[in-house]
Amino acid sequence: MRDDEKIFLLFVKKGVFRVFENGEIYRCKTKHGFPYKYKDCEPRLIRTENNGYIWIQYWYRGKRIRVHGHRLVWTYFNGEIPLGKETNHKNGIRNDNRLENLEIITHRENTLHALNILKREFGVKGEDCTFSKLKEEDIKEIRRLRSEENMSQFQISKIFSVSEQNIGHIVNRKTWTWLD
Repeated sequence: MRDDEKIFLLFVKKGVFRVFENGEIYRCKTKHGFPYKYKDCEPRLIRTENNGYIWIQYWYRGKRIRVHGHRLVWTYFNGEIPLGKETNHKNGIRNDNRLENLEIITHRENTLHALNILKREFGVKGEDCTFSKLKEEDIKEIRRLRSEENMSQFQISKIFSVSEQNIGHIVNRKTWTWLD
């Protein structure tokens, strides 16, 4: 179990957080004064989404502690996740952390689940990739500018707002290899 998860489970036991089988995780309000007393009434839901997954974060001794919500739900109700295993969302919805939707499987099984059951595509390339700044017509223009106009990779990189190294990979056909 990861150190951050151990700290969160300790906070759950102290009443700072509440974890429910429906996948919701709450940070409870405190009654000010020392020692702190945590009330179960009027909890504040703390969910930060990152790439579809729910992250829970908290400051502890000057350090930001972050855990995935699905891992916290699983470990709270079922115990430690074995080494070499990971939590899978059966329905493929990354923010659906209901206990009944979670299972422990290997990374290979998780990948096969995404490919075969959820029909996810891996290896998306070119402008279909969500991270791509360039379109196919940009690639053709970059190659034309380099070969016909004899522009430097530096000049081209400034025009298209990408790195000079990226331009080098495009021109030398290390990337976007399927385009002429």
